[in-house]
Amino acid sequence: MDEARDGLPGFNRQEMLADVREAFVQLEAAVSTARPSGCRPFVGAALYEQVEGLVDELAAHGHRRVHGSFEIHDVDVIDTDTPGRVLARVHASSSIARLDRQHRIVDGSVDLKLWAQDVTASVQEPVRAQPRWIITDLGELSVEGDVTGPLHEPMDPARRQALDAERRKRQRDDDEFWSALQAVSRNFLTATGSG
Repeated sequence: MDEARDGLPGFNRQEMLADVREAFVQLEAAVSTARPSGCRPFVGAALYEQVEGLVDELAAHGHRRVHGSFEIHDVDVIDTDTPGRVLARVHASSSIARLDRQHRIVDGSVDLKLWAQDVTASVQEPVRAQPRWIITDLGELSVEGDVTGPLHEPMDPARRQALDAERRKRQRDDDEFWSALQAVSRNFLTATGSG
């Protein structure tokens, strides 16, 4: 990609990437929950119709498509040749499965897969609102392989111990709070019952 394109008037690369990430998360959630209206503000009209059609088609068979443990790892800008339009590649991991009404897997699996999908994003400039990037087209989803280990660097052992200690302290504090609340409640009920 020509880095000079980042200098296009009004082109803020970080805002664009953040908007594309948010739009993609909302799009996946809309399909996984079978509620396409959730992605409406984040996608173009033609793509929204496709999402509605997909959800309706799956529902007609008693199915829904789910990306379990969905996580976006990166978004790469591939092309910015057209002002106000960007081609990007979303890199993510998730399980990819089609479920029936009883949440049984009909197609796919719970195994985590690394995958990528190209998206076309365009600037939407709503009246009286801040312009933002929405997804207007989806490319094919390309499975890149299985997730075979941690996707991120292992956590520093000292950091892990500190987090575990903090979690245990919160649990103790919570247990003490509920124990004290139960004691106060018993005392109150005893006092009102004997009065």
